[in-house]
Amino acid sequence: MGPIAQSGTGIVYHAQDRSLERDFGIKLAAPGLAFQPDST
Repeated sequence: MGPIAQSGTGIVYHAQDRSLERDFGIKLAAPGLAFQPDST
């Protein structure tokens, strides 16, 4: 499966759960947003 959408906050990948026979999306945060130690 591959990417289905991209924005400034990350990329959404298409994935499949073979045991449940369902498609779903997984969003990975952009590297600059993944770790922000100063955020509240």
